[in-house]
Formats: sequence, structure tokens, C-alpha cells
Amino acid sequence: MCLENCEYDFIIIGGGSAGGVVANRLSENPKWKILLLEDGDTGDGLMNIPTLAFAFQGTRFDWQYRTEKQPDMSLGIEENQMPYPRGRVLGGSSGINYMMYVRGSKDDFNKWGEKNPG
Repeated sequence: MCLENCEYDFIIIGGGSAGGVVANRLSENPKWKILLLEDGDTGDGLMNIPTLAFAFQGTRFDWQYRTEKQPDMSLGIEENQMPYPRGRVLGGSSGINYMMYVRGSKDDFNKWGEKNPG
């Protein structure tokens, strides 16, 4: 571990899902020095229970962003804004999003393939 006058081949900002994967892949080359920076905490073991994800939103594990003001909106919105939870934790938003992911639409992939034939 380097504490002073450190040099790295790669510095990755953000220890979310993507940052972690990039750091891992880069680390496969033993000649490279990689630094992964995450502003947030290392998390909480309870984050592994998807139904508790709501409990971490609005806490130190969340950047506590809010959407831009939306005119003519009221349902679930305070002052025309609503919370936009983003993970401030090692693992990023994956730590506070109920462990959900969205698979791309088959139609989207097919349209992309038509535009970029192989």
C-alpha cells in the first residue's frame, strides 16, 4: 500500500459496479498499479437483504440527490422534486437499489444490430 508520493498507471474514480469491474480487469496485469477511489463507506451487511434497501436511502450511504423541479407534478413529490437515490458506498447504487437490474429489450438490441451490421 502506498501512502506518500504514489504513482499509479490507472486511477478509477467511483467504487460502484462499473468501477469495481474496471479495476478488477486492469489488475489482471501484474505490472500495472491501480487505485480505486470511493468517497463512500464500505457498506453494511444488511445491504445484502434486498427488502431492506429502502432503509439505506437518505442515509450516509446515499448521495441524497433530488430531481430537477418538475412543473405540474405532485404525486409523491415535495416542492416539485423527488428523491433520486444514488449509492455513496463501495458497490455504488447497487448497494441501495434492491439488487435489481434491468435487462435490455430484445427489440433495442435488434435495432442496434440493424444500424451496426457486423
